Amino acid sequence: MAQWLPRYYLDTSVIGGAVDAEEPQRLRLLDALFVCQDHRQVQLHSSVVLLEEIARAPQPVRTILEPYVVRLRLPILAESEASRHAAETLVRTGVLSRDALDDARHLGCAMVAEMDAVVSWNFKHLVNPARRRGIQSVCALLGLRVLDVISPLEVVDDEPS
Repeated sequence: MAQWLPRYYLDTSVIGGAVDAEEPQRLRLLDALFVCQDHRQVQLHSSVVLLEEIARAPQPVRTILEPYVVRLRLPILAESEASRHAAETLVRTGVLSRDALDDARHLGCAMVAEMDAVVSWNFKHLVNPARRRGIQSVCALLGLRVLDVISPLEVVDDEPS
């Protein structure tokens, strides 16, 4: 019998931990996510939104981030009419602002793909109790599975062994 594995969607802020000089713990946690995936403890995914955001980054940042996407072997989810509708609903209902449209697009992809959680360092727009409630309300409104939003700290154990 196959073992159940949590399905996590990584937004761009998690991969961006590779270039966060002010928070070196973020790079350690990104590497720990690799280990979790390599040991078949989690399934990690992302979407075309991640690729688009990396493509818009300055060249020195792209040079660092693109190998992480390859190394993680992330299945890349496509956007669909349903995911775009979910993203627009998040904006229309006021859960996220129009300025956070890429965040809404990440969530829309994860919602439609029935991920267990979005993993993010974006505490302003995603990883906080008020946003979680709003995101989960939109899931219910659209008849989708409830989606959690968590930080990498909730996925991997960063305590020294």
